[in-house]
Amino acid sequence: MGRMKKVGAVVLAAACMFSAAGCSKKKDEKKDNNDTKVTDKAKDDAKAAEDSKDTEGGSESASVDNVRIPGKLYFINTDNADIQVMTKLTLSGNQFGSSEFNSKAPSTEGIRSGFALNEWVEFYPEASADNGITVYVLEHREDQASYVTTQYGDQMPGFVTYVKLYHNVEEDPEGTWGSFYLNPDEWKPGYYDFVFTYEGKAFATMLTYFFAEGDLEGKTDAELEKIVKEI
Repeated sequence: MGRMKKVGAVVLAAACMFSAAGCSKKKDEKKDNNDTKVTDKAKDDAKAAEDSKDTEGGSESASVDNVRIPGKLYFINTDNADIQVMTKLTLSGNQFGSSEFNSKAPSTEGIRSGFALNEWVEFYPEASADNGITVYVLEHREDQASYVTTQYGDQMPGFVTYVKLYHNVEEDPEGTWGSFYLNPDEWKPGYYDFVFTYEGKAFATMLTYFFAEGDLEGKTDAELEKIVKEI
């Protein structure tokens, strides 16, 4: 009888050991599953943040990010692909710099962005439409998002001037699409936004700087390049 009790005690102890081991294994598996879920969630959150950054502040978005680099085109995100009629741009001035300085290949960045008041600014876009693009010139705004919702037209308040871009390839294949200047008697040196529109809606912006008359006099191409980069 005593021997049977001993055997029973041994069996009971073994059963407890196996049960404890099973519980421990389940806890470890549960912990591993939780850790995996946390890791996966962290990856998902990181990806979502990166996607949001690409959408809101990417190199070709002007709808959210207010930071601007002069001479860089910022294309506005829009559901209407038909108004994205321009892809690249060259800007030239008629007073300063050599023909090489003023005749760079069309680009989305490194575009000439420094001009003097009273200097004619000439537009040479790479575009799919040779008519209907209008550039509005405005004193720089920190709230770039306002350009997205604005309906543009001749009677729109707040702009400095505007120029309608038009190109007749048959008459003048290399000719300017349009030009303008800022009268120093009316406007001050400082930052200005170029807002490119098509059919009354903005599709791109670019930050520029206008210097006082005389500030760029006698400058070499190298000096002008340095000045523009330091804007």
